[in-house]
Amino acid sequence: MDSRQIVGTTIAHFRILEPLASGGMASVYRALDIQLDRTVVLKILDADLLGEESARRRFLREARLASSLDHPNICTIYEIHEDKGVYYIAMQYVEGNTLKRTINSRPLAAPALLSISLQVADAVSRAHDRGIIHRDIKPQNIMITPRGQAKVLDFGLGKNLEEATSHASAEITALGSPFGTPAYMSPEQARGDRTDRRGDVFSFGIVLYEMATGKKPFTGKNHVDIYYAICNRTPPPVLDENPSAPPGLQAIIDRCMEKEPAARYQSMHEVLADLKRISAGLRFQTPVPDGINQPFAPVENVRRGWTTTIPGFFRKIVPGAGRTLSQMGGPAPVQETSFEDSISIPDDFPLIPGMHKSLAVLPFRALGSESESDWNFLLLEALVTELSKFKSLTLRPISTVARYADRAFNPNDVGRELGADGVLVGSVLRSGARVRVTAQLIETEGGGVLWAGKVDETLVDEVTGLDAVCQKLIEGLAGRQLGSDVSDLLQDESEEIRLDGVAMLRFSHDPKAVDALAAALVDSSSRVKAAAAEALGRFGASAAPAIAARLVDATDRGDFGTARFAAKAAGMIQSSEVLSPLLEALNCDDSLLASQAALALGDLGDERALPDLIEALERPDANVRFTSAQALGHLADPLSVGALEIRVREDDDEGVRAKAQWAIGHIKRVVSTTRSRSTGGIGPIRRPVSPEVAP
Repeated sequence: MDSRQIVGTTIAHFRILEPLASGGMASVYRALDIQLDRTVVLKILDADLLGEESARRRFLREARLASSLDHPNICTIYEIHEDKGVYYIAMQYVEGNTLKRTINSRPLAAPALLSISLQVADAVSRAHDRGIIHRDIKPQNIMITPRGQAKVLDFGLGKNLEEATSHASAEITALGSPFGTPAYMSPEQARGDRTDRRGDVFSFGIVLYEMATGKKPFTGKNHVDIYYAICNRTPPPVLDENPSAPPGLQAIIDRCMEKEPAARYQSMHEVLADLKRISAGLRFQTPVPDGINQPFAPVENVRRGWTTTIPGFFRKIVPGAGRTLSQMGGPAPVQETSFEDSISIPDDFPLIPGMHKSLAVLPFRALGSESESDWNFLLLEALVTELSKFKSLTLRPISTVARYADRAFNPNDVGRELGADGVLVGSVLRSGARVRVTAQLIETEGGGVLWAGKVDETLVDEVTGLDAVCQKLIEGLAGRQLGSDVSDLLQDESEEIRLDGVAMLRFSHDPKAVDALAAALVDSSSRVKAAAAEALGRFGASAAPAIAARLVDATDRGDFGTARFAAKAAGMIQSSEVLSPLLEALNCDDSLLASQAALALGDLGDERALPDLIEALERPDANVRFTSAQALGHLADPLSVGALEIRVREDDDEGVRAKAQWAIGHIKRVVSTTRSRSTGGIGPIRRPVSPEVAP
């Protein structure tokens, strides 16, 4: 459709005013909504693509993805429709400049950088919570309004993670060619491998770098040069390019742009938490662009003295808020409740051995959308207050532990950092007036779980409910109530609690942890299965017997969903004990399990898998051929080149041909490098990470 001819015409109730941009599959116009008398952006599918069902599906998928996201920093979708054969999306018209133009090859000032990055991180985090990854985060896709509000645009490359799971068989090979903008891709995107939320984290790190320095971190003369830089090079430090960059930003950027997905932030929530801490510590002297002087309060300044003053959180709930509890009046003021008298604290803390011991109580994690961080901090303060009454126990101050709020951590590492003999961790899940609190006491030295407990309470009011929860936890920690096994959390009816239990077990040194995590692979929730597989990978070869048994059992029972996650875990542990079950899985009839087994065999690196992988290149399913070619590339055995060359010449799937060509090239490079190294050439080779098959 000629943009000059369409200007002035009317489509449905939209009058086209001017062209704005043209992309690979659609043209974008500024238009007037005649019915509502407002300016909108109209994205119209190019006429040449109307006959292609795949283009229409992708075009409408973009609209569905974006329209499902309700967030102040995501462009609003008004309407998705077809009018006389013309497919269009009507969306919010955002006045202002793109972030690219705002940067204009110069570093942004710290207040503007942090305000924009916090807004964008929050928007992308919301999309991830809805199961959507963007896959094309870049300054050109972020608009900045005159008052400094950021708007994330263009979910045209976005991918619904649940949709990816249910249609993985049809889409794995389609990912053989990179999607996105070269200079802002993650390494896995650049290689054409499957990507997930962590790909967006990498791209966001690139945007952070560009805002901080005015320069792109990865450049080249062509796309191939850029892809190589992304996969292999480290950009110059931020402070070398901009000495006035905010302190701590370099560490966030470095972790975002780790080459290996497992080494990056595992979620945008983690990135957002660290950005909040930097923002809170700066004490802006000038307003940030959206007019907020301090977008986020420092975690160290969360209100203290919970038994004395009602925090702002309760002003919505408790009458008389803003006065001290003793000023509230009534026959039974909260400050005079019998909580302190209801439990006598012994001199010795029984759960940690020794005469003098130290304990760090970390901020309890908020699970679900209804949990309040203020309430969690009040619980933390209440526990610290009561536990400090044990004469043999020294508590780490709240100001020291507050920095661990809203971030992932290894309790053993935290215990060592704080010089504490034990660490108390926990989570809070709220649903209406009901609250469930779980807690685990971890021994720093041995990593074992000394005590675990779960408290269910109905909050008649917030303060007395807090008293009741704290009292029950202290009863357990004082040795008056038997704790539960932490693995019992994996049987809880709440998916969030089970996920949290897996998160704790992944750091456990308890021998029972491996069996509990292997059992969690059978969980009805794919999120729990995936978390359990990742956690098992941390245990290495010690988890091999449990993983192998679970893989064999699930395959025999036809539970291929569980088997796929077990195969994924098997690929992480580098143990020959899982070779035989993986070979059986490779040769099973379920193509997704066979594909995941092929990837795991490639990661395992055992050459005994070579004949089966070569044979799998002849399987009718393209996904199995694709992942087998990937695995053969990782094994890098020249004996497989002949079979791969046949795939390049004869395979009817473009993705399989491309992956086979990559494998051949990789094998030749490995062989050449090995020969060079044997004569004093270059150092060891770093094998690329294999893509994931969505189980």
